[in-house]
Amino acid sequence: MKNKYKFLALASFILIFSSCENIFEPMNENLIDETYATTDPASAEGMLLNAYANVVGQYTFTDAATDDAVHNQLTNGYRRMATGELTAIYNPLNRWNLFGNVFYANKFLQVVDSIVWMKDPKGYSIQNELFKKRLRGEALALRALHHWYILENFAGKDNTGTLMGIPFYSEYIPSNGNFNVPRLTFAETVAKIQEDYEAAFKLLPYIYSDNATDIPAKDKPLKYTGTNWKNDSALYISKLPYKGTDWKKDSAYYMANYNAAYTTVNSTKFNLRLNGKIVYALQARLKLFASSKAFLDSEAGYKEAANYATSVLVGNVIAPDGVEFYNADPDNVNPEILWRKNVSSSSTQEANNFPPTLNGKGNVNPTQNLVDAFYMKDGYPIGLSPTNVYSPQTPYANRDPRLDKFVVYNGGKMGTTTITTTATDSKNGVNAVPEQSTRTGYYLKKLLRPDVVIPASGTAVAKNHFESLFRYTELYLILAEAQNEIGGPTYKEGASTQSAKDIMKLIRKRAMAITVDPYLDGITSKEAMRTLIQNERRLELCFEGFRFFDLRRWGLPLNETVKGLYDNGTGAGYQLIDVEIRAFNAEKHRYLPLPYNEIRKYTSLTQNAGW
Repeated sequence: MKNKYKFLALASFILIFSSCENIFEPMNENLIDETYATTDPASAEGMLLNAYANVVGQYTFTDAATDDAVHNQLTNGYRRMATGELTAIYNPLNRWNLFGNVFYANKFLQVVDSIVWMKDPKGYSIQNELFKKRLRGEALALRALHHWYILENFAGKDNTGTLMGIPFYSEYIPSNGNFNVPRLTFAETVAKIQEDYEAAFKLLPYIYSDNATDIPAKDKPLKYTGTNWKNDSALYISKLPYKGTDWKKDSAYYMANYNAAYTTVNSTKFNLRLNGKIVYALQARLKLFASSKAFLDSEAGYKEAANYATSVLVGNVIAPDGVEFYNADPDNVNPEILWRKNVSSSSTQEANNFPPTLNGKGNVNPTQNLVDAFYMKDGYPIGLSPTNVYSPQTPYANRDPRLDKFVVYNGGKMGTTTITTTATDSKNGVNAVPEQSTRTGYYLKKLLRPDVVIPASGTAVAKNHFESLFRYTELYLILAEAQNEIGGPTYKEGASTQSAKDIMKLIRKRAMAITVDPYLDGITSKEAMRTLIQNERRLELCFEGFRFFDLRRWGLPLNETVKGLYDNGTGAGYQLIDVEIRAFNAEKHRYLPLPYNEIRKYTSLTQNAGW
């Protein structure tokens, strides 16, 4: 690990400050050292921005290693791991390198208080102190978040049967320092991540706003009414550090200028940064994961998850266009999105996943397993509807509208183009063109912009895209799952006004435009509601990187054979086919292996059982 973390931030700074002529022989004035990088505000903030840049987005497509999808490239890492190549040496999902972002955050935390971020014209340092406060909060939240990504990847039982977490780094370690740090237990790791989130929440604005009325109570300045500032300073230090000597003289200036300073430092131009609201959502995600069957199986943890989710959802209305949140030019006000990455014009995902007749590579192929999980249009599972009879020969008739929005099936459309996947189609048919055509009879539609144009030659017509980092729909699903695990379908935790059944009704009404839902109404047990919630989560969050870890935390089978649908084009109808046999072992592969090289280098690290 030492070689990996030799003051990583300098690499990005060199790119910023190097001459374009020859980066290997930079001019003297382009050389920077660690002292400059940790005293110059722009350079120091670069460490923080590196940790932001490496936040895990939704375009991971780990679904290709689950029952929801396959990949058509033989060399694809998820295909290889799902078919038997996963080892401690070869793990395409390896997130160990995200510790680099932890060290970016820790190095930043070392220097944040010593840097002048903004000079106040009268020397009172209001904005400078507020910047320090916010940036420290961001760094703590990023440190927690990257530890969480690593925990999700590597948590597991060791050879003694102890549920283990990961090493937790709360300090920057120089290249010659000690990286031989043992794993904490799973519960200890969760507690450390939670501790960072809580500390970050106290420092961050709840939301970014240009309006002083949005300043939360925890951040509002307190009018000093005492007579001895030195004795009373502890009361005020959490609001704003006072470094003067005459409070009576200075207090009027502070009170008059604090709101303007606060809204400048925490304005909407920072909307893509972490804030208190996002931190609460991340805590809900952490607690749901930690409380799941494969880990702590904790009612207390579910209560915490529900309460965090409720806090964020207060006053929120489920976004009516949340199903296709990705399918339009995004702006700063998307009611489905709590947190996202930057908008950029791109055609990459379409080039990778459009069907061959649209000049795409058709990489990610939804499975029949996933298609069968979509309901009939009245909300009943296939084969159970009393009014919409399911036929294997007309399998897409009268189905949940989400199926058509997320998956391209035989006779379906991508934009205005009809796609045929029968054997008579020499491009789009099943296995028609190796490593380009579908293997299952289906192509991906979700997350793709149908108005992108990929020409056979020349320049593509790109459109705006963004990666979602947290959707409100996920929060609703977290609240539903947590409450059901605590008390069943109608239970409401704490200040929540919506039970699991209420939330399912909202999500299903939005998806299927149904005003009555007899299938949902008939669910009364915790077990039946659990199955429904898990399926709704599967559908709503498909292809966003959730299914791989959901299967594991729920304790569900990992080795279900993935299937497709084949039509030979002669009118004989559809034939169900086996596409890929999964080589996952329920016990061994429930938890992923720590990297072989790290285990070899550091004697304090223990490996997960079976690896």
